[in-house]
Amino acid sequence: MLSWGKLGHGKPDIVSVNVHDQGWRQVCAAAHAVGIKVELGVWTSGDVVELRKAGIPDGTARVIAESTVPSKDAAVAEAIRIVRSLGQLPVPILLHGEEGGAWAVLEYAMRMGMDTRIGFEDVLLRPDNWLATGNDDLVHSAINIRNPVG
Repeated sequence: MLSWGKLGHGKPDIVSVNVHDQGWRQVCAAAHAVGIKVELGVWTSGDVVELRKAGIPDGTARVIAESTVPSKDAAVAEAIRIVRSLGQLPVPILLHGEEGGAWAVLEYAMRMGMDTRIGFEDVLLRPDNWLATGNDDLVHSAINIRNPVG
């Protein structure tokens, strides 16, 4: 069994655990045992099946539905497939994409009123295909998508 209890005040508030990782349920249980919340990463329909079979672990703060498909259209289709497969959950779902699909998935999430995110972990290019100067540049681009200037 994993143990993080000796971290004391230095322990994190939340830990990301991907459902496809070996031992994910044990990591969730260890985090919950010491008061650390969990965000569950779900990348595929197979991950959804695993999560539905196991159930949402105690201490789960949210599920992150991650479309890792790089093509814009395919990324949104995969995002929709994952979200529909998840169905209604007792925790929020945050939807985001990666690389070439990141902006299309972000726009879809915004249209659907879903929680979403953007950052260098997901994509390095702004929607205009220029290299972003930092996370703040990506966030500014996302705000402009939601509230276009003009």
